[in-house]
Amino acid sequence: MNGRETLQLLEEIWELYPTFGGGRDITKTAKAWQKMFADDPYEDVSAAFVAYACQDERGYAPHVGALKELIWQKNHQSISEAAAWAMVLHGVVPWCNNQRVAQWLLDDATGGRHDSQRRRLAFWS
Repeated sequence: MNGRETLQLLEEIWELYPTFGGGRDITKTAKAWQKMFADDPYEDVSAAFVAYACQDERGYAPHVGALKELIWQKNHQSISEAAAWAMVLHGVVPWCNNQRVAQWLLDDATGGRHDSQRRRLAFWS
């Protein structure tokens, strides 16, 4: 997130939390926040702020750590084994030159059952 984006985010925070900053110098606050979010895209930080504001029940402005935690949670969501295989197959099957292997992968992922010997034969044929 660059300096302009940091100021934009801080303005959004001040809009919803007027007491945020407590009379501190905006340039020092912006520099500190920009340093903490330098490696994070503005879209991620802004989305984390929106998520924070939507679930906030206490009325306190977010601190850097709260937004960092929400960004981390968004980027490290766990997915089911089936969803992970679906993502793999979505990328692999179109590029598979062996139609039998592609069909075996699809059958296996969608619940088709193959014994280990049939799997070995399908793979090597």
